[in-house]
Amino acid sequence: MKTLYFATLLLLAGSTSAAAADMAQPAVYNWDGIYGGVHGGYLWGDVDLAENGVAGPGGKIDGFVGGPLAGINFQSDSLVFGLEADFAFSDADGQGVAVSPDYAYDLDWDGHVRGRLGFAADDVLFFAAGGLALANFRVNEIGSPITVDKTYTGFTVGGGIDYGFSPNLIGRVEYLHDEYGKEHYTIGVDSYTTDLTNDTVRAAVIYKF
Repeated sequence: MKTLYFATLLLLAGSTSAAAADMAQPAVYNWDGIYGGVHGGYLWGDVDLAENGVAGPGGKIDGFVGGPLAGINFQSDSLVFGLEADFAFSDADGQGVAVSPDYAYDLDWDGHVRGRLGFAADDVLFFAAGGLALANFRVNEIGSPITVDKTYTGFTVGGGIDYGFSPNLIGRVEYLHDEYGKEHYTIGVDSYTTDLTNDTVRAAVIYKF
């Protein structure tokens, strides 16, 4: 009888210890699934401008950007990979010089379609991303009604951190570098070449479905 009594106590103690150990282990965050959200941040960039083949000092742009984003994640153990698209309205603008005269620059919007690869440490996801960059960029000769409005195509690279506040709510901070290469166009009788490069720091609030 005593043997049975002690065996029962040992069994109960073992079960209690196992349950306590299970409770002590935090639940692993699930990054799988479709998500959507909004982002906002600050963009700055460089514009190289050449007039009739002669390069000028160019100029800079800066301003705020913000808009929607959506994507999907797939998780395998600690590895997370996926695809994401975003769009941003922009008030980034600036001025620059080719040879002569001065020019005004406006970035009306930009967007990205990116692949993402990350490492998950429970509810923290460290990721790198890269892919296609698009931007609508306008060049206007100051004092003239002539404006060139084009959609630029380039590439983007960057990275950041996602944090899971809850199973459905995610916060993000990240950095993006966009390069659009050269675009050629004509204003009046003169030909121009622009080379646009942007950097963006932004934050996002995301809902995972």
